[in-house]
Amino acid sequence: MKRTKITIPQQDKWDREDKQHKTKKQQSNTDNIAIKRRVGARGWSPQTHKGGHIPYKNKISRINTFHTTTNKKGFIRTLEGAVSLIILLTFIFYVIPHIPNEQKISAQTRNFIMLSIENLDKNGTLDTYLLNSTPNLQAIKNALNKTISSNINYTIGHTSSNATGGTLFSEELYAGANITYTANNTYLKDAYITLLFTNATNPQIHANTQQIYTYAGTHSQEPLKLDLTPHTIEGKNTIEIKTQNNSTVEYILIINNKELLSPLPKDRPVSVVTYILSGKENKFQPTVLEIYLWR
Repeated sequence: MKRTKITIPQQDKWDREDKQHKTKKQQSNTDNIAIKRRVGARGWSPQTHKGGHIPYKNKISRINTFHTTTNKKGFIRTLEGAVSLIILLTFIFYVIPHIPNEQKISAQTRNFIMLSIENLDKNGTLDTYLLNSTPNLQAIKNALNKTISSNINYTIGHTSSNATGGTLFSEELYAGANITYTANNTYLKDAYITLLFTNATNPQIHANTQQIYTYAGTHSQEPLKLDLTPHTIEGKNTIEIKTQNNSTVEYILIINNKELLSPLPKDRPVSVVTYILSGKENKFQPTVLEIYLWR
């Protein structure tokens, strides 16, 4: 007997879809095997980024640590925000009310003054009139007047340091070693000498014949700083150091001078803009140019 296959249209459609699904699944498994082989053989992911492969290990590492890294960044940002808020509130409620009036000069004015001084430094004006042996503050102010508005009240000044040093040996110290310097008391701000004795017995120090220090016993390896300002006279000054045995003394002598072009007002708050110079050419000569501003 001949058998007749009865075909149901809807069933036929289902059979075709099931066959297609099985075919796709087999193809997917084949692709996965190929991917695993490529990864295992070369260590690279088949995914590309701008035409280049991303290292497979790096990819996995990024996936595994993504949530942890995000959480850490979130915590750090939250902490930074809290700290910034505390600083801001402290500045608003504590710092600003305690700023003296002399500090409340326009930031724009201060920046403009600083730019004007930088231009004088670049064109050599400060080298000529400030770092030479006789500073000429009036010449510097005349140069600043060309760029600074006449509505701004200001004067200028400067502080400079002259440092010398050396080592004194036993032959000199036994007879009395002398260190000399020259001072202009009109501009003198202060004068200091720092000494380091090595095996010095009963050292004595005189400034312009006046004894300013004495020590009974052996003084060694302990720095000694002496203020020479009250003992400094106009013109040449002499510091004499004596010891009673074979010893050495290392010293550094610093003279600070300060000059104002004109007196500062006593009834107005004053703000200061400072500009520091290290020296001229190969000479170390630290100098501070000061611009005093008031309303």
